[in-house]
Amino acid sequence: MLCGWFAQMKWLASNSSFLLYDETISSSIFTLFMMIYREVKANMPELDKKQTGSHTLRLFTDFTNLVTRYHKRDREVAYYANLLSITPDYLNKVCKMHWETTPKGYIDWQVVMAIKNYLTYTDLSIKCIAAQLNFDDSSYMCRFFKKQTSMSPLEYRDNMKR
Repeated sequence: MLCGWFAQMKWLASNSSFLLYDETISSSIFTLFMMIYREVKANMPELDKKQTGSHTLRLFTDFTNLVTRYHKRDREVAYYANLLSITPDYLNKVCKMHWETTPKGYIDWQVVMAIKNYLTYTDLSIKCIAAQLNFDDSSYMCRFFKKQTSMSPLEYRDNMKR
């Protein structure tokens, strides 16, 4: 697994000019930590008293991979539960078991990270970023971002430029 991950990172480092480079790096690092977490839990179950088997861990890993892949398209828990062929309630239990957050919390975190990457590493307008992330309009994205981070997208961009 690590050899494959390092090969991917080497390729990314040599192709750093594409638009979502930093978002891809962030997702790859998150994936590395998830792989490490999965291996530690599988090989040292005594470290985790909440160990319930590989099925829920596989579901959680599949969920995080789907969110990484589709967070720009859909932010609804039911969408991901449907892709996993489970109920939203069961997905909620799986997420709380393995990440101590709700599926909606994880999806929102992933979307906020994408917004931050756009604001930090591009000069795209707020309206364009909202369109890229499939928000109905830019004012809704601004309210969402402010609720999650306590600052507006423009405030965040200005802080990052300093």
